[in-house]
Amino acid sequence: MMADFSIQTLNCKGLRDANKRKHIFQSLLNEKHDITLLQETHSLAIDSDKWEHEWKDLGGGLCNFSNSDSPFSKGTAIFLS
Repeated sequence: MMADFSIQTLNCKGLRDANKRKHIFQSLLNEKHDITLLQETHSLAIDSDKWEHEWKDLGGGLCNFSNSDSPFSKGTAIFLS
């Protein structure tokens, strides 16, 4: 027997703006996909803990950020519901 699940991917073109980040996080929660993959988060190592707490404070589940050495490019994130 196979289980159904949904995956979504999004090039967010940067999450450094707090309002944009909150809007995207809320949209991800409303869309209720099992797995969400974000590209181009533009996250640095110092951002990961803060952004993870913001995600969880909104009611999100597990997440992991892969950081970049540049606040202007790269970076990915995985969200599990």
